[in-house]
Amino acid sequence: MNAEPGGQPSGQPHFHLEDTSDGRVFDVAPMMPLVRRALARHLAEDHEVDIELRFGGAGGRQAAGTAHEPAHIPYLDTEPSRVEVQVTHKDATLHSGAYLVRELFGKVMTELAARMRDPDARWGYRLVNVGRDRPLVFRAPALRVKDETLLQVAIRPIQAGQRVMVVVDLTAIAGRLAERMGTIRPTPQVEGSVVVDPKRPRRNFSIRKMEEPELPELDPAAMGMAPEHLTRINVALTPEVHELLDSGLELSGRVEEGGFLAGRVFALGPERHLVRVERVLSAEHTGASFIHFTFTSDSFQALTQALRAGGEGERLVGWWHTHLLGIDVEMGLSETDVILHHGTFRQPWQVAGLINLGRRGRALRFYAATADAMEECALWTIDERDGYRLASPPVGH
Repeated sequence: MNAEPGGQPSGQPHFHLEDTSDGRVFDVAPMMPLVRRALARHLAEDHEVDIELRFGGAGGRQAAGTAHEPAHIPYLDTEPSRVEVQVTHKDATLHSGAYLVRELFGKVMTELAARMRDPDARWGYRLVNVGRDRPLVFRAPALRVKDETLLQVAIRPIQAGQRVMVVVDLTAIAGRLAERMGTIRPTPQVEGSVVVDPKRPRRNFSIRKMEEPELPELDPAAMGMAPEHLTRINVALTPEVHELLDSGLELSGRVEEGGFLAGRVFALGPERHLVRVERVLSAEHTGASFIHFTFTSDSFQALTQALRAGGEGERLVGWWHTHLLGIDVEMGLSETDVILHHGTFRQPWQVAGLINLGRRGRALRFYAATADAMEECALWTIDERDGYRLASPPVGH
């Protein structure tokens, strides 16, 4: 995306996302991923297509909560109100039709607004730099049914302020991207796996949850941790881990890498924890490509052996992996990452470390699970007096 100073798209067609309760306005670009999401059911799975949009028409504004789109945020423009769509592959027309703008884009813009996670906002959207005299044509690469990922859509405040990155759940071009920009390390077959036939009788078994040991308490004030900087889950790096993640760990620029985090956990008071990362473990028996990283059960078996070799009280405090799409924008965890964390790392204090790699180096952030999402953790480093100080900006940035 070309951008002028301040991060605004330079004359390209895009959306504005507006909070009508307080006047905040955000540029949303590029349009192609949003168009792709809106027309997903009409796109071919095995070849790339061209999508042509022609905007026009004038009509009344959509009121929030209409009978047709009760859950959609409103389209705030009166013009253009309609869009003609044509999807073609070579000389063949796969789909053509005319839509109201709010019908075509209402769902995807509502999903986008929901990821801003501001329950008090009253969101709406507009089209910007879209003319009647010029059709918009997008090339949509072939879809891979088994490859799903998230495309990044940049959301930037028009007024001066910190840039916000929101991840939109979109059908992927993961296979094509991996082929063009990197190699693929296939996920290995799990050794010793057993095929279970549900029709054959099996022995009864039960699962019993083990009691978690009580966490030791730590006084944050005694450690030099200012209360106003504490988050629900806080991450502290030992000097060795700090140096390793900052520059010492050799990371591939062709496939994502990842592993586990080992260390200790402390209670900082009611519902607050400090996760002290003391070892960074590279995972074994993994699969990877330019845009994905996969653990296997063998990865966790190797982890068990590594933890047994650690010091007393050491435990699995989380996991880490890399993203290779750069740090020129503040990319967070993908939807796949969030699902993996919620399903595998179930302790409320276990964290996900993300290292964004780019031309300017690397940036490290940590996230902890909430009920249905992930939130960024405060990151601390240990100083020469064994106290804790806030690491800002992010390590390596």
